Amino acid sequence: MKTKVIMGIMLMLFLMSMFSVSATAIPEKAVMRQELAQVRQATTKYHDEAEALADGYVPVSPHVPGMGAHYINFAILDETFDLEHPEILLYSLTEGDGPKLVGMEYVVTSIEAPEGFPGDSDEWEIHPASCHYEDGYEIVEPNPVNCPATSPGGAPLALWHPDLQALHVWIWRANPDGIFEPFNPNVP
Repeated sequence: MKTKVIMGIMLMLFLMSMFSVSATAIPEKAVMRQELAQVRQATTKYHDEAEALADGYVPVSPHVPGMGAHYINFAILDETFDLEHPEILLYSLTEGDGPKLVGMEYVVTSIEAPEGFPGDSDEWEIHPASCHYEDGYEIVEPNPVNCPATSPGGAPLALWHPDLQALHVWIWRANPDGIFEPFNPNVP
């Protein structure tokens, strides 16, 4: 009898723990869907590259396979995560009829990753301090004065940045590997 009572209590505790995990996971997913809808709404106008340029986004990389071309807005680059204002827009330049918005990248100038989206599926990655060149060449370099003026291919320096935290979000081009993965095989 005592064993049955103990087993019953253990079963009830197990079921309660399963319910509490399920109960918290559902709201997190709902909140994430709502936040991603906000991002879509806030970035819809950037399907028109002219709108992005008018709002201060400038191209800083050539087309990178699996990512696209990076257009950054330096005016909003800081230590905060702002859901409706991604620092980088990602455009596919390989489709023949102009740039196609495929995603965005949130970037913060902080050693610590921000909270970001709910749950733990949005893993921010550290992007070390680097010199970036107009041909896409990149050198990890902690001091901007050490950036060569040109890449080995002769392209001029586009920018240097300190250590950053970055998060890709593929809301305009589905990514079979996951919405927050750094590379998207659907971007040629």
